[in-house]
Amino acid sequence: MNPKSPRSLLTAALLALSVSIPAFALPADQAQQLNRSNRSTSLTSRGKSGFRAYVAEQKEKRETKKAKYDADKDGQLSDEEKARMKEDAKAHREELKEKALEKYDANKNGKLDPEEKAQMEADHKAEKEKRQAEHAAKKAEREAKKAEHDAQKTAKDEPKEKQN
Repeated sequence: MNPKSPRSLLTAALLALSVSIPAFALPADQAQQLNRSNRSTSLTSRGKSGFRAYVAEQKEKRETKKAKYDADKDGQLSDEEKARMKEDAKAHREELKEKALEKYDANKNGKLDPEEKAQMEADHKAEKEKRQAEHAAKKAEREAKKAEHDAQKTAKDEPKEKQN
């Protein structure tokens, strides 16, 4: 394929933007490259069961939110209920904005300057990494307990096999 062709340029642009495009729209070699580049971030990389769990979790979140605002319990959100939900969401965003300004607005000008935004982003990244490390530690602990349990079970089963 000609590297200057419109299809190649479009493919390169979409890859650069990390936009999903159907694999059937690309030649096989480019489809493989696209699959390799998006593998770590796609929901399907979780496998079918992981994807189904994610979809079920999102559906449960929507249903919980819907139940919170469904005052007449008819299973549908009326215009008034939707308006209340939007007002609450707006109030929540404003509250988060005020907290961010209170914490990060060093010069108290009512806006986050690029340096202040960078500090906020760095703090958020550090918090995320801390949560991930805690999660990894808990996972390692669970796996160690499982391995110990399996080893004990195997040790118990070995004398029985020798007697037979």
